[in-house]
Amino acid sequence: MRFHLLLAGLFLMSFSAHALPDDLGFEFKLHYGSFSAPKDANTILSSASPAWSIPAPKVMGADLLFHVPVFPLVLGVRYETFSSETGTVTYTNVDPGQPDDGDTEKAHAKLSATRIAALVGYRFVDLPVAYVGVMANVGVSQKMKYNLTVTDVTNAAYSGSCNCDGKLSTSFGAGVDAGLYLGMFEIGAEVGYLSFKAKSFTDDTGATLTFTDSANNTKDFTADFSGMYYKGFVGIHF
Repeated sequence: MRFHLLLAGLFLMSFSAHALPDDLGFEFKLHYGSFSAPKDANTILSSASPAWSIPAPKVMGADLLFHVPVFPLVLGVRYETFSSETGTVTYTNVDPGQPDDGDTEKAHAKLSATRIAALVGYRFVDLPVAYVGVMANVGVSQKMKYNLTVTDVTNAAYSGSCNCDGKLSTSFGAGVDAGLYLGMFEIGAEVGYLSFKAKSFTDDTGATLTFTDSANNTKDFTADFSGMYYKGFVGIHF
């Protein structure tokens, strides 16, 4: 009996800390942040001479959230997009036996992606002035592209490009979010971990993009942005 009363008391205390204003049913947020750099892709690119790399992408997006009545739960959808690229790298091709061996070449690489994810969150504290909670997300639609352009300065006939589509694993993540209500507006931040990876890339002909490692093994080119993510946001609630 005492145990049941204790549980009821804890529930009431929790519910009192999650009382929402009557007019707070939806939230719309715009956010800007960063994912982790693709370490696997950069390991491949850094083996070139001179070495080059793709930086951690700056990510823009938006969330639309719905507050579940009575309970401190939020459901919603998230859209994210980014494009991260190297600078143009100039080098001398030194592939023995190749017709362009010794030519001066310029290369440029870019990874871009869009992602739509379902959201579910729990707010430990959700008051008329502020909230603190956790937010989980699972990708429901996602695309990633790898663009590589090589321009042979010595002989344009040996220039080429790759516009490849990524085959992605299911993406998912979870983080801690907190916000401050300013009238009908809000500001806040979210930090967490995201798994977001392309297992391989294929070109327009369906051929898989590969590379040869230092041990002369042929492997698929991959791009793994998994790691910590950070974002700040501004929004409105209505």
